[in-house]
Amino acid sequence: MVDSAELIGGGGTNLHERIWYRPAISLVGLEGMPLGEAANNLLAEAAARVSGRLAPGQDPAAMSERALNFLGADPT
Repeated sequence: MVDSAELIGGGGTNLHERIWYRPAISLVGLEGMPLGEAANNLLAEAAARVSGRLAPGQDPAAMSERALNFLGADPT
């Protein structure tokens, strides 16, 4: 990490703790229209692959349900 970068959120934690011990969700794949057919418009449908890391003591089933509810909610 460059010296000029500022960390946001999670006050009172260091970088090592944020990377390895805090819950996180990452987008690891995105599927939509093939690049050869792409145009400057919004797709009606797309899919994503996400990866999640739980903090110690979090219930995997409960966190999975919360994530699915959030991702399936109407964004408006």
